[in-house]
Amino acid sequence: MNAPLCEVRDLTVVIGATAVCASLDLSICTGECWAVLGMNGVGKTTLLHTLAGLRAAQSGEIRLGETPLRDLSRREIAKRLALMPQLVEDAFPATVFEEALAGRNPHLSPWAWESAEDEQITRNALTEVGLAPLASRLTTTLSGGERRRVQLAALLVQDAPLMLLDEPVNHLDLHRQVMLLDLVRKKISGSRRAAVMSLHDVNLAARFCDHVLLMFGTGECAAGTAEQMLTGEMLTRVYCHSLRAVDVDGRRLFVAA
Repeated sequence: MNAPLCEVRDLTVVIGATAVCASLDLSICTGECWAVLGMNGVGKTTLLHTLAGLRAAQSGEIRLGETPLRDLSRREIAKRLALMPQLVEDAFPATVFEEALAGRNPHLSPWAWESAEDEQITRNALTEVGLAPLASRLTTTLSGGERRRVQLAALLVQDAPLMLLDEPVNHLDLHRQVMLLDLVRKKISGSRRAAVMSLHDVNLAARFCDHVLLMFGTGECAAGTAEQMLTGEMLTRVYCHSLRAVDVDGRRLFVAA
C-alpha cells in the first residue's frame, strides 16, 4: 500500500443543523484518484474546504502525512495540498500567465520575486491545459471554461502532492472535460501525488477515479474502491433516483431509469 498523503480520523462536519459527515474515516494515498459524489447541497465543497484547512470541523482530526493539519502554517499547508475552488473572483486585473504564476507563491521566500524556473514551470502548465496562446490575455476576457483551465494550471504550478478539485469540469465542453481529467490522472499515475475531486457526472468518475466517497446528505458517507461504490444500488441511494449499469464496449456506464 502506498503512503497516505492525508488521513481523516473520526471527522464530523456540520453546517447549521445539517451534518456533512459524521465520524468519517478516510485514508488518501499516493497514486489514488478519488471522486466525491452526492446531490447538490450535501456538503461536497464544505468537505473539501475542511480538508484544506479553510474551515474547522466539529470534531476529529485531519493529518497531512504524519502532521496534524492544525499544527501546520498556511504556507506549509500550501506546499502539501492545492485547492482548485469552484468559484474564483478577480480581486484585481491579471493576465492568464500572472494568475497561473501565483501558484508558485508558497515556494517563494518573503519578498522574493519569481525565478526563471518558476516562469518556465508556469509556461509548461499553460501548455498542458492548452492556454499558452492566451498567456497575455486578461482573465476577465476569458470564457468560463477557459477560466477553469487557468485555475487548473495554477493548481499544477503549485506542485503540491495532494490536489483537491471542486467541480473541476464546470463550464467545460465534453472534449475539455475529458482532457482535463485525463491530465489530472496522468499527473497522479506513478507519482507522489493524489487527487480528490467533487464531480456531478458519475460516468466521468467511473472512467477516471479508482476510489469514491459517497455522501448521502444525512452525515452518512461510504468510501471505497470505485468497483465497490459505483453500483446501481449505491448510486440510487445517493441521488434518490433509480440508476442502472450498462456495459458499452467493455466500459461500465450508468443511466437514469
